[in-house]
Amino acid sequence: MRLSYKKGVYFFEEENVLLGFTDKSFLGVNVSKEVKKVADILGFDFKALSCLKQIHSSKIFRARDSGDIYSGDGLFTLEKLRVLLIRTADCLPLFFYSYKDNLVGLFHLGWKPAYKGILENFFNKIGKFKIELENSYLLIGPGLRKCCFEVKRDFIGFNFFKNFILKRKEKYFLDLGSFVKNEFIKRGFKEKNVLDTRFCSYCLENFYSFRRDRTQNRTLSFILQR
Repeated sequence: MRLSYKKGVYFFEEENVLLGFTDKSFLGVNVSKEVKKVADILGFDFKALSCLKQIHSSKIFRARDSGDIYSGDGLFTLEKLRVLLIRTADCLPLFFYSYKDNLVGLFHLGWKPAYKGILENFFNKIGKFKIELENSYLLIGPGLRKCCFEVKRDFIGFNFFKNFILKRKEKYFLDLGSFVKNEFIKRGFKEKNVLDTRFCSYCLENFYSFRRDRTQNRTLSFILQR
């Protein structure tokens, strides 16, 4: 995968899927207004916007009601021309898409949603649609990475993450990106189809980081099938 960049938007487009995320050219506050700006920049149309009131939970919703805001941390849809959108400033945006099955999804993944089982909930929900996971794709967007995702010592007590905690100079760091890759591959994804930007929101000044700046601004991540 090769990301393109245009006027503050990193994006990827292939077949019937368009996905991407913004940099600090956008404030990530007025969602409706800024999504329309993204659409103008990239030259696409959409019929509906679905977004989240993010609560660091395991809740996943199928988006199909126009204009709804869902209280949770993940969305998926089978509808065309519906934009799914999340806001992040250190948590990972995860983009899921299956060309053959016409399903796309978008998740807000911090350690809490991961620990609470958001990925397991997602796979349970899409299971009834008989998605061919071996022919599906995942993209991991900008967020805290193992270089900067410092956790407290008591975090090593979470067996859930035990293989993804690194120790450096008496400090502990969580490799959430590798955790995500492992979770998707063990459920049937081909390794080559789990793609990673490797962008660290803390290291890269062109992305918002709450941990670095205590900012209320956010990176906007979106996905759409046409």
